[in-house]
Amino acid sequence: MMTVDQLSAAANSGNVIFHEFMHFYRPDRQIVYGLVEGRDDPAFYRGAIDPMLPDGWMVKLIPAGTKSKVLSAFQIKEWDRYPKGCVCFFVDRDFADVIPENHPAGANLYVTDNYSIECEVVNYRVAQRTLEEIMGVTKLTIEESERLEAMFEQNLTIFRETLVPLMVQIILWRRGAVRPCLNKFDPSIFFEFIDGVVSIKPEFATAAARLAAASASLKSPISSTADHGVAEAEFRNADGVRRFTRGKYLLKFFLDFLASVHASIGKYCAKHPKPPKVRVNLGPKNAMAETALRARCPASLKEFIDGNYVSYMKEVHANA
Repeated sequence: MMTVDQLSAAANSGNVIFHEFMHFYRPDRQIVYGLVEGRDDPAFYRGAIDPMLPDGWMVKLIPAGTKSKVLSAFQIKEWDRYPKGCVCFFVDRDFADVIPENHPAGANLYVTDNYSIECEVVNYRVAQRTLEEIMGVTKLTIEESERLEAMFEQNLTIFRETLVPLMVQIILWRRGAVRPCLNKFDPSIFFEFIDGVVSIKPEFATAAARLAAASASLKSPISSTADHGVAEAEFRNADGVRRFTRGKYLLKFFLDFLASVHASIGKYCAKHPKPPKVRVNLGPKNAMAETALRARCPASLKEFIDGNYVSYMKEVHANA
């Protein structure tokens, strides 16, 4: 009988994901395949991949559940039977530029430019399209849009800077092999939005107060001030404020911003004296599916798709 540890290792092994792939694999069909981390990731990656596929081809994306499962699957020998350009793997960078991670090498392994793929939807271009296409704000003038953009960028800067102590603490936890479930803490409690403008609540004005709230919620200790100082310098030197704020936290900020702007749209758009009807209610469960449709594909991902899927399909057609 297998022990609990053995059962856990088996469930997390790459072989499990490989067998799931085999369930979907059809060598006689015009299909390319991808293994991604979470259930929301296909919404973004499919939107990036589909426009680059020729007519008749499709992509099948399989969520593995975690980054470690994707990487474990990537390293099993069984993939040698399949053209590498036909099967690709997609993982988040996380803090790899601050906490050195030995990502396995491979032309068919994509690692995001920033913390996670969610980071690619948190920008004003996507915000404006979401306001127009989902939230009914269709009458912004150029000047009104520019005002909202300036406010969005200022809000985003405040949000990222406020979360620096928390991001640094997460780095220190990981270096110490402490891995709390980060989904159990929502840092949006630090903020309030009034007429679309974000501010820090008085009770969370200090880094110490914010760290205490996170520590209590995640049941993990706060590191020393000295350790924080060293790790923060490393974080900032790696452009961490811009690149390595956790994607799920950014996405929650994004939704809160949109909701606040929509509710007070009369202050920003003369032709919308009251909030227009929302076509789709946005929340954590559908945020990526809706916003990914409006995001641009990063240049690094385009190059990856072209070097793998597109090259593979050209080879298939050449040999047909």
